[in-house]
Amino acid sequence: MMRTIKINLSFALILNGIAIILAMIGTLSPVWGALVHNGGAYS
Repeated sequence: MMRTIKINLSFALILNGIAIILAMIGTLSPVWGALVHNGGAYS
């Protein structure tokens, strides 16, 4: 059980980290940023 939580948390952190970097350089629009953020919540 704890292993699954750690995997899901790691996936969400990596996904959001990549999204933040892409948003900072202007590649990711606010709409896509919101979609990626919500998608990470379902991991």
